[in-house]
Amino acid sequence: MRRLDDHFRAGFPALAAAHGPNSIASEPLAADPAVTAPAAVTAPPAVAAPPTVAAEVDGARPALRRGQFRGVPVWFHAVESPGARAAASPRTDDGEPFGADDAIACVQFEHYVANGAGPVASDERRLKSLYYMLKPLLPRGLQLELQRVNARRRLDAVKFPRWPQDGTLDELLAALLAQQMEAAGVDSVPFVGFWPHGKRWAWCLTHDVDTALGYDNLEPLAQAEESRRLRSAWYFVPERYRVERARLEDIRQRGHEIGVHGLQHSGKLFSSRQEFESRRDRINGYIRDWGVVGFRSPATYRNPFWLPELDADYDTSFMDNATLEPQRGGICGVFPFMLSERMVELPITLPMDHTLINVLRQDVVEACTAKAAWVRSQHGLALSLFHPDYNTTPERAARYGAVLDALGADDTGWYSLPHEVAAWWQRRRRSSIVRTASGLRVEGPAAAEASIWQAYLAGGRVRIEPATL
Repeated sequence: MRRLDDHFRAGFPALAAAHGPNSIASEPLAADPAVTAPAAVTAPPAVAAPPTVAAEVDGARPALRRGQFRGVPVWFHAVESPGARAAASPRTDDGEPFGADDAIACVQFEHYVANGAGPVASDERRLKSLYYMLKPLLPRGLQLELQRVNARRRLDAVKFPRWPQDGTLDELLAALLAQQMEAAGVDSVPFVGFWPHGKRWAWCLTHDVDTALGYDNLEPLAQAEESRRLRSAWYFVPERYRVERARLEDIRQRGHEIGVHGLQHSGKLFSSRQEFESRRDRINGYIRDWGVVGFRSPATYRNPFWLPELDADYDTSFMDNATLEPQRGGICGVFPFMLSERMVELPITLPMDHTLINVLRQDVVEACTAKAAWVRSQHGLALSLFHPDYNTTPERAARYGAVLDALGADDTGWYSLPHEVAAWWQRRRRSSIVRTASGLRVEGPAAAEASIWQAYLAGGRVRIEPATL
């Protein structure tokens, strides 16, 4: 996939001979020609089959390499026949060529975990398997204490990603754009703004309803939102407790979104190909029967190659930082990305309530507010995850309300539901910047909502400037 192009939707000056005198291309080609007439859209059409890079292949891949690119950690698959292709490719600080889209996918698909970026060894996998085998027999208090011990060990041992926030992917994207701008000989480039309606960042609210206790205690969190004219997405487990259609419709009629959260919350969805196939069709049945478009995997287990087999428009199982999750990793970025041409990934970017309340014993308001401020500084998506299972008291609901107040205090953020974010991201990636006699404009399905942002190059680094409305 064209991951760098999808992310920035940048309008580089195009070669007049190739594209006409006023074209804007999504790849850097040449200096800006004179403007005399409306330009054609020269970005590759979204309907065309995008190229597949090694990181997107589920199976045998070339050796995974690690290096630095402009001081940013980078993982990539070895280029077997550099040739002419390598001459135009970015190169690591040691001079080794790599593919930009492959390097981006290596982080988004978390290939770096398997490449030894931290001490995830066989003994950890064995301990995790033993824990989940014994979990049904362990008292809840002992379960939590074991999770706290494991969290302390992880925080001491895992150096990448940095907890609680690590912007390596976003830094890599900016560095790759800087390389393109230098190659094009420009110090600024317009691109389709990350968010619609002139907003500078985005935020949305989600809930996993893990147990019958959570199912029976939706209202405190829902009412905290509704009293502030907010709504959220609720992901239900179809075969762990009784899910009533009338309850789903009531929540939907009140303006909330419904999604599917696995099948039985067993943590086994991706444990083997056979296990996945045995559950996939039933999950797809609930997706269709409930009329939903979103999915989240229990315990945030994830497989970027198999998730697109689910009949959903978006997934939200990945996290920007999954250092403390059962499946360690994290995409190290705060923007949506594509798992397939259809499926958008919406990463969880605010610290999860379970991690804060039960494991780290940190204040949810302080932790979420601090992380949201960092996400805003990146112009990213702040996506929260709170469980009704852990927020059953008035005090906990009030703390959640304080998180909502903190998020809503900044009116430069676009508040929306997850399905709206996913749909916007699809419209945006199918839109391009064109140059006309009167200036630049966005053309495509996002045209009515989009604004044009600028990326400026100075000292080899990119600075993002949102549109001023």
